[in-house]
Amino acid sequence: MDSAFHTARMLIAFASGEGFLPRYQPPLQPHGDPAEIHTLEEKLLASKKWAPKLLQQQRWRREKSAELCEYGEAGYPASVPRTHSLAQLGNLKDGEQAISVTGRVHRPRDHGGVQFADIEEGGVRFQIVVERSAGEAACTFRWFVSKGDVISVTGRLGASRTGTPSVLLEAWRMVSKSLVDFPTQTLSDPHARAKLRHSPEEGNPGRAK
Repeated sequence: MDSAFHTARMLIAFASGEGFLPRYQPPLQPHGDPAEIHTLEEKLLASKKWAPKLLQQQRWRREKSAELCEYGEAGYPASVPRTHSLAQLGNLKDGEQAISVTGRVHRPRDHGGVQFADIEEGGVRFQIVVERSAGEAACTFRWFVSKGDVISVTGRLGASRTGTPSVLLEAWRMVSKSLVDFPTQTLSDPHARAKLRHSPEEGNPGRAK
């Protein structure tokens, strides 16, 4: 009889220790005001939003993007005019028709009455010329367009005074406003290339295509 009793107690202890049997726990009485505790928990769990630390160039580009939106132009529109690729411009005649091309801005140069810039698409670069006669488009180009931006340019094919084939700008649209500046020198450090993988190929030769 004692052996059976001890066996039963051992089985119950084993089952309880392994969690097969529920344990009775008396309900705990709350301490303090539940509403005050809930308010304190919400304050502790609320994550504090820290503004990202930006370089002066990054802050300036974000300000330009905000100004562009206030002007009434989207910094990242759903669609923009594009009738030809830059590679197709070599098959067109000067001034034959109005064209629209897109590309990333390189080497913007402001000479006062006339502005120059190169745009690149698919490894092909082409010069654009923005003359004062373009009116408001010339003013907004000077104010909003920066190196690294992707833009759409509408105009006619022509040449600069030095004879360089160019697109003579009549209108332009922002395709994608760049919020970071691109490196001016080739990146040789693999860690820097990985960190700045958004940069163009000449600055980042290790960028995956």
